[in-house]
Amino acid sequence: MERETEPSWGDEVEGCRFSASSPVAVYAPAQPIPLRLRLKNDGKAAVAFFQTDIMQSVRFDVRLPNGMAAPMTLEGKRQSESGENVSVTLEPGKSDDLGVSAVNRYFDMTMNGDYTVTVTRFVQLRDGSERSVKVVSNSCKITVREEGPDPEEAKKAK
Repeated sequence: MERETEPSWGDEVEGCRFSASSPVAVYAPAQPIPLRLRLKNDGKAAVAFFQTDIMQSVRFDVRLPNGMAAPMTLEGKRQSESGENVSVTLEPGKSDDLGVSAVNRYFDMTMNGDYTVTVTRFVQLRDGSERSVKVVSNSCKITVREEGPDPEEAKKAK
């Protein structure tokens, strides 16, 4: 089954919404699991955030089929070390997309079953208050199974 073209969104916070989506719902254990992260600013003021390596720009909450937090891989731990930050400003009415080529490169997603991925990004309001707010994505459900995706679904994702 093909994923919807309009992404699901997390709750609105100060005019901002965050989305996490994957092009297909089912993957084989060793198959890369891409994610598309989108931050949308429908507020009245600009917001700012830091952009750097993916593991430093956002916070992932990847849940195993049993509900426990998925352990980070060695690459995930390496990527979560400090790096150079670049400040990005997102004007009202604009959105910012961030692609993750393989979330399972950073978290162990090798067990068969249903995983959930929720992503958090902190943004600073440029409304004079300079407050920092937490924007949380929807929960993206991803299934990992030995036989992988349905062949028709895999074709649609390409």
